[in-house]
Amino acid sequence: MILDLVRHGDTGRAGHLDGRIDPPLLPDALGPVVARHHGIPWSRIISSPLQRARGTAAALVGRELREGEIDSRWAEFDFGDWDGLVAGDVPAEALRDFHRDPLRHGPPGAEPWSGFTARVRSAVADLLPEAGADPVLVVTHGGPVRTVLADICGLGLSATWSVRIGYGTRVRVWVQDSDAGLWGEVLELTQP
Repeated sequence: MILDLVRHGDTGRAGHLDGRIDPPLLPDALGPVVARHHGIPWSRIISSPLQRARGTAAALVGRELREGEIDSRWAEFDFGDWDGLVAGDVPAEALRDFHRDPLRHGPPGAEPWSGFTARVRSAVADLLPEAGADPVLVVTHGGPVRTVLADICGLGLSATWSVRIGYGTRVRVWVQDSDAGLWGEVLELTQP
């Protein structure tokens, strides 16, 4: 399956740890995203339930999404007590430890990183049986994109923090299921 992971459009909150906080898109956020990805024939469309992703997905496909096209497993990581904070307001050592090893150093009150990884992996696995020849579009957030790169493509989580995944970035991944489980390859990275 070819999977196009698109990070939602600009909310004007770059540098914030917006997990479950759901700021709206900036009024002019969608034009550049739509122009950049115009004409891609997607076989299926899935979106995170957060408004910033749903609005981006609707703009990309030119219509409101239907109920079956929203999947909560594609929501951003729940940062717990850090949710909504500017990254610079989190103690530097705590943020560094989180980026190095989120399994052992998650934010206070956050969802467990292992659970986050499991839900994203499950969402990818459920797309495989119905995938057609054209790519599947998933409009999501930076965390799930990094999780696919780390968990399915094997890049190693610490390496994914060095990949810029700005608003409107598209990462195309080829994913397959084998006896060893899901694995994938990065085919393309389109930045704003």
